[in-house]
Amino acid sequence: MSAAFRELTGLKRVMESLARYELPVPLAMQLYRAYGADALPRLREDPYLLTGDAYGVEFSTMDEIALSMGFDGDSPCRVEAALTYELSHNLNNGHVFLPRDKLLSAAAQLISADTDALETALDGLLTRGVIVQEQVANVQACYLLRLYQAETRVARRLLSLRDAPRQTGKNVGQDHHRD
Repeated sequence: MSAAFRELTGLKRVMESLARYELPVPLAMQLYRAYGADALPRLREDPYLLTGDAYGVEFSTMDEIALSMGFDGDSPCRVEAALTYELSHNLNNGHVFLPRDKLLSAAAQLISADTDALETALDGLLTRGVIVQEQVANVQACYLLRLYQAETRVARRLLSLRDAPRQTGKNVGQDHHRD
């Protein structure tokens, strides 16, 4: 019984904390399900974790909340969130990757961050595998990991189709299912 009580109390605290910022109750439940008793400490450490795909809170909303919580304009979690936000945002515009210099420029414009802070944050995201950088033509292309994996999976599949033996003869294009 005490474990269930602690769990309900923990969930209630997360709900109250998010309610202060007018964030929805289901978000508190998702966050508590993912982090349990560590939900509030994780949120206090990095409120931008709610901007990812799993939670879907707009960057501008969380940025306003984080700054009101006392986070510095150049805090590493803010700068990293701006970089990943720019990649996600540009996906909606049809771009699977952004050139490194364009990514840095867009994030700098979004949060007015120092170039060195952005470079450091991007290097950290690359090291941790959150972002993948690859040379494409003469461009250092930066991808979110999941997009890089999807892009390379599609490319491998296309190459395997290209290299597969070609069917010839009268059965090409015919339905192989018989009633």
